[in-house]
Amino acid sequence: MKEVKCFLLVLLLCGLVINGFSQIPAAGGKVITENLASVILRDNKVGLNPNRQVKIYLPPGYAKSGKSYPVVYYLSNLFWSPEKMFEDGRIVKLSERGFASGLVKEFIIVAADYSTQAAGSIYENSPVSGRWLDFTVNELVPFVDKKFRTIRSRDSRAIVGDFMGGRGALKMALFIRKYSVSYMQCIR
Repeated sequence: MKEVKCFLLVLLLCGLVINGFSQIPAAGGKVITENLASVILRDNKVGLNPNRQVKIYLPPGYAKSGKSYPVVYYLSNLFWSPEKMFEDGRIVKLSERGFASGLVKEFIIVAADYSTQAAGSIYENSPVSGRWLDFTVNELVPFVDKKFRTIRSRDSRAIVGDFMGGRGALKMALFIRKYSVSYMQCIR
């Protein structure tokens, strides 16, 4: 019986992936924009604007539940932005279909602006182009925790990214462990 249930679960998941979750109606989360005036990013030699735009996706249950949520911090690739990430609505639809199907529990998505006049921050601490690791750990995470109902625990935060953002996520996980700052962990 246990094998039959596992087999049916695998079939269901395969069907959801193949069909792009198209049979499950999406609920209604909300994408909002916040502005974070960074003190840390003022310290740069390239004229970087320390005012950073942050896009936050709040899941469907957030408005009415009163409960706290885990957070996924997304680091984008070079020449990408939080606006582009949410522009076509695909990330929201995919997340909400995953929530509705029970595949994953609801979570908050945070995408901050890591752009520079060149290509991007490269997710480093630099006396020239800005202390981006410090910005994330010491300003962005506390900012999100203060404004939203988050689970304020290392085990309830993840940091992910694509291409250079993926490198940044790995760098962040190593940086935080090295300096004993327990804000985030890389998804295993």
